Amino acid sequence: MKRFTQFLVDDLLQSLLARLFGAVAIIIVCGGVALSGDLQSDDAVAKAYQLRLDGKVDEARTLLNDHITANPADAAGYYELARVYYYMGPGDLKNIQSTIESGEKSIQKAVELDPSNPVYRYFAAQVTFFKAYVPIQSDKEHAKEHLAAVCLAYEAVLESKPDYGEPMLNLVELYGGLPEELGLGRDTAKAAQYEARLQVIDPVLAGKGHCIMMPDDFDRIAYWKDLAKQHPGNMRVLEELGKTCLREGKTDQGVKYLEEVMKAEPSNSVLYLIIANHHIMKIWQDEQAKGTSIPLAITALNDFLATKPIAPLKAYALGLLAKLNYAQEKKAEGDKYLEQAKATDAYFSKASGIPLADLFVPPGEISHNHTFLYKPF
Repeated sequence: MKRFTQFLVDDLLQSLLARLFGAVAIIIVCGGVALSGDLQSDDAVAKAYQLRLDGKVDEARTLLNDHITANPADAAGYYELARVYYYMGPGDLKNIQSTIESGEKSIQKAVELDPSNPVYRYFAAQVTFFKAYVPIQSDKEHAKEHLAAVCLAYEAVLESKPDYGEPMLNLVELYGGLPEELGLGRDTAKAAQYEARLQVIDPVLAGKGHCIMMPDDFDRIAYWKDLAKQHPGNMRVLEELGKTCLREGKTDQGVKYLEEVMKAEPSNSVLYLIIANHHIMKIWQDEQAKGTSIPLAITALNDFLATKPIAPLKAYALGLLAKLNYAQEKKAEGDKYLEQAKATDAYFSKASGIPLADLFVPPGEISHNHTFLYKPF
């Protein structure tokens, strides 16, 4: 029991870290945007990206540091280096502060060199939110100033790409959906303006924005079911319906919808991680649920591993399996999974939440991953 209790304490602390890194589902639906730099730059950045996806993070970092030393005006190199540092953060907790500071400097340099690039601007906005997350909650005197800085960062993304839906939806949440316990109020008029713009751009993102704006007693499951009828076969709608069911405690329904999405789109296997995290969250809420929730989480993780994911996500899943086995007092099994995780990727995320989706979007492509800032998946 002591080991299980420590597992819960550790995971609750790490869940904060996961929130700071924007843990969400990964759905890479990209539109091309050329990054600055010559062919040599593109080759170096692409190689570093692939090294990271193969679990060779130190090699990727060394390659990029050498590259920007030789090419100090290459924004693409600084952006990719920033992603390396932000990936390393949750996997190297002893050095997380210096690692994150290095990542912040790198993305600031990328924006300085190519200020009109929405890829860099969006990542910079996520970094700004990361920095402001704790002060917004703990520094009551300056919380509104921190929030304003975050909003400005996301609005800067729209200056470079006015029809970019994902940061627009982040602004709907920031202006119209902050948790009431923060005591910062809401600017519903401004949130509604962004929601109206989303209606023109993307009905699924608009639907998410609408649900953010609605009161707590609004029937979000019924809303997404109705939207699914209006858009038959739209897997993005079905995915959000499944996630909404999980958030509302309708586990069986949520899993059914998400499995339907994965059957139609096998590449969206990261939804197994959403299911696993949901079961782990149930343990946080009620320790008595571990008897049923741990086996279900383990099943979902094994299903995910069977899809042969990239090294960072494979190692992350193995790390969760280690935690869950330790929670069941199965030390030998836990040790086995932990060693497998380390061998796969030495910097695998120790947080409970899924690593930030935008870390894995190919260089030069716009991310269309949406990250809720104040709710799970």
